Amino acid sequence: MTVDEYLDWASSTGLEGRYELVDGRVVEMAAERAIHAITKGEVFAALREAIRIAGVDHTAIVDGLTVTIASMTGRVPDVLVVPGRPGDETMKAESPIIVVEVISPGSIKVDRETKLAEYASVGSIEHYLIVDASARAVTHHRRTDDGFSEKTLTDGTLELTPPGLSVTNEDLLPPIG
Repeated sequence: MTVDEYLDWASSTGLEGRYELVDGRVVEMAAERAIHAITKGEVFAALREAIRIAGVDHTAIVDGLTVTIASMTGRVPDVLVVPGRPGDETMKAESPIIVVEVISPGSIKVDRETKLAEYASVGSIEHYLIVDASARAVTHHRRTDDGFSEKTLTDGTLELTPPGLSVTNEDLLPPIG
């Protein structure tokens, strides 16, 4: 099934749970631990605030819109940033510029290898962040002429240009304790 066929099917079946489409197959995503959900919330809040401060016409979205990787693969990042504001009934992220995955024990290899290659293949994605709450680190993949460059931060500030956002490592991670 294609991404569009999958989204039509998913919206009409009343599926419970979280799913992605990988190579035409519907794949259920693993249940989340509290630290994963809390970290997603921190990332979303930090990016939403950075958008407000920068005054750019972009929207941060937590857990929901599908990013089309290929005709038969669609991923649902934990958080993403898109230009403008999507329509209320939209299920697909159009021209995502920032995608974020929060690592969980079962997703490390997929997030660092498979999804890295997939997100690099989407021309609009300028930044792919992998957030590791346990290590208190954020790996920033930034689009270059040769693909993505990689830098892991345990403190400091991330410059996400385009679209002109600035966030600290601390803002993206949940408070310790």
